[in-house]
Amino acid sequence: MTIAAVNSITPAGPVTTLPMTLVQTTCRSRKVFKLLFVTSAAAVLLAPFGLLAAIAATDPVAFITTAQQPAVAIQLSLALMVGIAFVALPLRHVLQRSVRERSITISNSTVSVVEIGRNSRTEWHEPLSTYSGIAHNIRTSLSGARHEVILVHPLRDRSVMVQMADRIAQSNIDVWSDLTSLPEIHARAIYQSATRKPVVTLSSPHLQAA
Repeated sequence: MTIAAVNSITPAGPVTTLPMTLVQTTCRSRKVFKLLFVTSAAAVLLAPFGLLAAIAATDPVAFITTAQQPAVAIQLSLALMVGIAFVALPLRHVLQRSVRERSITISNSTVSVVEIGRNSRTEWHEPLSTYSGIAHNIRTSLSGARHEVILVHPLRDRSVMVQMADRIAQSNIDVWSDLTSLPEIHARAIYQSATRKPVVTLSSPHLQAA
């Protein structure tokens, strides 16, 4: 789950004691829109093959005669493979990133994150001391501006958002800084972080066993 995908955080305001647990959820309408977009693209890309199937049903002899030509057969096969790839890859990406819920537990020494997706559970832990500081980030989109308080890690995917609202006062930033004993840093540190490192992902059988 990316920070931008988070739609709500519970509890909403700054917590005064550690340990604490925050629960984040994503916007379901965004995932539905992505699925509709991929489905529409699939319909457009694969429509010509549906037309070919209709031709084959009405005049199979002519279709077989044409398809038996090596150049035509190769072109049809390549076009079908490319069409399927253009549909399958975005669909796989949407389904893999459809995390439903994220639980963040912050103690005096550790940040622990559990993400529960459609058929998976991802869990990781980082020492609180490895975090660089607290950043006040303002994210803008077509729907407006959103203020975020982010616990910044040198690895971008280890940064976690701990509060979001239409407006966040400086006093709230100070509370988070005092709570975690981390300094306030500039928001650009969020985007200067390095890329992610591997995480441990448990498949659905592990979830059932748990």
